[in-house]
Amino acid sequence: MSAVSSIVPEAAHSRPSVALVCLRGAINMASWLGNAGAVENGLKTRGHAVERLNVDNEGFSLPLKAKQFAMTRLLQHGYSRHREPAMLTHYGREISRSLRKSRPDVVLSFTAMPVAQLASDAPIVIWNDTSFAGMMDFYPNFMNMTKASIRDGHAMERAAHARAELILYSSRWAAGVAMDAYGVPEKKIRILGFGANVESGLTEKQNAIVAKEKATGHVCRLLWIGVEWERKGGAVAIEIAARLEDLGVPVELVIAGCLPPSGLSLPAFVRPVGFIPRAQLAEILIASHFVVIPSVADCSPIAFAEASAFGVPSLGTRVGGIAEVILDDRNGRVFGCDDPPEAYAAYIAAVLAEDGRYESLARSTFDEFQTRLNWDTVLDTASGYLTEIGSN
Repeated sequence: MSAVSSIVPEAAHSRPSVALVCLRGAINMASWLGNAGAVENGLKTRGHAVERLNVDNEGFSLPLKAKQFAMTRLLQHGYSRHREPAMLTHYGREISRSLRKSRPDVVLSFTAMPVAQLASDAPIVIWNDTSFAGMMDFYPNFMNMTKASIRDGHAMERAAHARAELILYSSRWAAGVAMDAYGVPEKKIRILGFGANVESGLTEKQNAIVAKEKATGHVCRLLWIGVEWERKGGAVAIEIAARLEDLGVPVELVIAGCLPPSGLSLPAFVRPVGFIPRAQLAEILIASHFVVIPSVADCSPIAFAEASAFGVPSLGTRVGGIAEVILDDRNGRVFGCDDPPEAYAAYIAAVLAEDGRYESLARSTFDEFQTRLNWDTVLDTASGYLTEIGSN
């Protein structure tokens, strides 16, 4: 385990100190590590002393890695070694050792796994986008799980929720799943989403100018972002673009984050760029008319918040907590999982065809970023929760 501690001198004692626990390897690195950096820096600027605890030493995990390979690749079972009781005990011991040195006022953990077996004198706060119950039979890696894996996953969540003083979920959907599955009392839960992990630097005036230029452009530029092609609906995004062309709207679809499966025949309007640096992604975002991610399984995708930071409306599916990130006709539109690609294409074409409608949608999209989908707003609320918990 590595730990980095930093204090804002002029406000070091005005807010409770925080140990920020981040489990590496068990989480989506691209989004969660971006979240961790934003939260760490944001809490420091609000007067919290923050010690970052990156749980990256799995110690004895080699046998469990072998088990995971056998379970997932050979037997085709869903399995996560990070929810094994022995691994949870290991995490708890490692974190406890660090906490005895730093003695924080509050422990803030991304996901429940690191703190399920944590003995801590400081109150524990968990921040997550869903629980094990929300992932099971929903995400591909959580399909066809063995009885033992299901038992361990639920036991982990019950233990973590019992230890925590407060649980922050990024959506009402995720909170509802936890309350139903684990009997977590509503008074123990708060809803707090995530901010965008990219800054556009746009002002309202600049966003309006960019939106007007795009509204009068000849080609509709769509952007799909993801690292899991099937779960994020990559093939459906291509179909949406194709149906848009059928309606007489020239289109370009940029595929970012991963490459389409090898052997897939791509239409001429598809431009795969794969994994790209954040600066290049920002350039593509600001040139895009819509972000289109028709996921079959998702929680609270940060890509939609990041699109809003550039005034780019998002189109997604009504699964998980997506409908709480994308508000219809405010920063995009959500569609049912059974809605055909034609429904997406018809919406896009209608928005572009009606005079002033795209510019209006771009303005309200940027407003959603400024009012709720940014880290300043989110962390003002989070700091208040941590101060309340740490002062009790």
